[in-house]
Amino acid sequence: MGGLIIGIWQALILRTRLRQSGWWIAASVLGWTLAAGTPALADSQRLHAIRGIWGALVYLGIIAAGGLVLGIVTGLCLAWLVRSEIGGLTTHRTGANQSVSPKRICLCDY
Repeated sequence: MGGLIIGIWQALILRTRLRQSGWWIAASVLGWTLAAGTPALADSQRLHAIRGIWGALVYLGIIAAGGLVLGIVTGLCLAWLVRSEIGGLTTHRTGANQSVSPKRICLCDY
């Protein structure tokens, strides 16, 4: 549920820069679902039997792995969205040179 809510919220921001920002919602839901599954995977492997500081460190590592999974899924989606946006820009031919229209795609203006 969190991935859906956050994905919609972020897609509203991304739609000002990316035409296909709806895909961001799907990537967010997938990424958050896989990330949330990492602690469940750890529990199924009986890693909760590790006690003390080592158990805490193992669990923190598993949570970090979930964040890494989320970052990989959403990062791949964002790269694909930006690449498809760049590919959709119109080009102009001026003699032998080809230039891309000056539409801004920078996502770091906020």
